[in-house]
Order: sequence, then structure tokens, then C-alpha cells
Amino acid sequence: MNNKHTQAQDEQFEESPSLYEITYLAREEKDGPLLVGILAKHGVKIERENAPQKIQLAYPIKKELFAFLGVIRFQANPSGLLGLNTELLLEDRLLRYLITHPAPEEAESRGGDPSREGHPSKKRSPEARRPFTVSSPSRALSNEALQEKIEEILQ
Repeated sequence: MNNKHTQAQDEQFEESPSLYEITYLAREEKDGPLLVGILAKHGVKIERENAPQKIQLAYPIKKELFAFLGVIRFQANPSGLLGLNTELLLEDRLLRYLITHPAPEEAESRGGDPSREGHPSKKRSPEARRPFTVSSPSRALSNEALQEKIEEILQ
């Protein structure tokens, strides 16, 4: 295997920017621009930013019961994410964050997976779903009848 060719391919792969999405929980609403500043410092191109919304947390995170949930979609080189991740971990005003590859826009608008195009959907319509029913015994057995059934099974 030619190592020079492999290294060139790796460098080319690392240099091509990919689309990412960061979902974060911040202590205060004003911490959203702080995150945008950190992203800009690492040379990312912000494509879309949703305004942070105040939410109640299901459980306390760093002693906070409420947080501001925001989402930012951006383009960045994969090699630059390590430094970004390190800086975000050290930022105490962010309670939590998650960086992912977002779903393609076409799939979001259609509500399906583009790789499954042409395949029937596994989702069922409400009419096709059968209601779940619990069947009750037709008659209750007495203790003696139960004892007889147990003895029959054990023999």
C-alpha cells in the first residue's frame, strides 16, 4: 500500500467541510451569542441559527431547573471539531451540547429517509393499527379447580 497516496487522501478528506448541527442547553439566553463566538473562533461557517427557547429540564443539570435550548447548523472541517469540542467542554455557561450531522433537508420535508426512496414505508396508518385488548378469562376458577389443574400438569 502506498502511504503517500493514503496520506494525501486523508488530508483531502479532512479539508472538505461537512455540515454539522449543535444542539445546546445554556444557562441564560445571552449565552447563545457566546457559542456563536466560539464557533466563529474555530473558523466555522454558520448556516442557520434558531433562537434559544426557555425550557424546563426533566431533572436538574448543574443545579439548574431551567435552561435555554438552541440549535445552530454550521459547516466545519472535521479536523477542527476536536479543538472546538475541547473549548466547549471547558465552557461552564453551557450545561450540555451535542454535535451531530443533520438530516438532509429533503428527508425532513418529506418526512422520510432518502436512502429508502422507492421502498414502502414501515409506518402504518392509524386505521391499519389494531387496538390492543386484554382478554379476560371466560370464568374464574375456584381454588379446588386450580389445584386439580396443577396436579394434572405436574403428572
